[in-house]
Amino acid sequence: MLKLLYLALEEARKSGGDKASHIPEDYRPHVEFREMAARGKTTEWFRSQLEMIVGNTIDAREHSRHASVTRARNYMEQNYTRDVTLQEVAEHVGMNPTYFSVLFKEEVGESYIKYVTRIRMELAKTLLSRGLKVNDVSEKVGYHTYRHFSEVFKKYTGYTPGQYKEQLTNPSGI
Repeated sequence: MLKLLYLALEEARKSGGDKASHIPEDYRPHVEFREMAARGKTTEWFRSQLEMIVGNTIDAREHSRHASVTRARNYMEQNYTRDVTLQEVAEHVGMNPTYFSVLFKEEVGESYIKYVTRIRMELAKTLLSRGLKVNDVSEKVGYHTYRHFSEVFKKYTGYTPGQYKEQLTNPSGI
């Protein structure tokens, strides 16, 4: 039983990384085992110890997943003005791109590309409302061709950038 507990503990610490679990470093089940054996409660104690190790490992993995998505979102928000790829973001957080893509959608509720597009389009709307020229806005939000920016903007808002600006200055115009 003790050997199984120590193996489970070792695996939990390996799979959980730095924030492996809330299991103390000085956790020594062999001390408690002697007490439980004297009371005839080794089976219940063993089960509770395994449940604690597994539970902490699951918590550590969930925390790690959330932390990776948070780090990825921060990275994306800092780099949206250039062509930041899914591969690049996945590498930044130390994940396989396919797994990262699935995890990102699961955690955020939208795909990587939709998330980046939303960030860019919301900023574009703000910049257009401040009176910036469409070409300037296009570059500031990470689109290097005006035409592509206009297509994406229209798909996102239902208006071309020019129509959107016009609507802001003349709300009854559209």
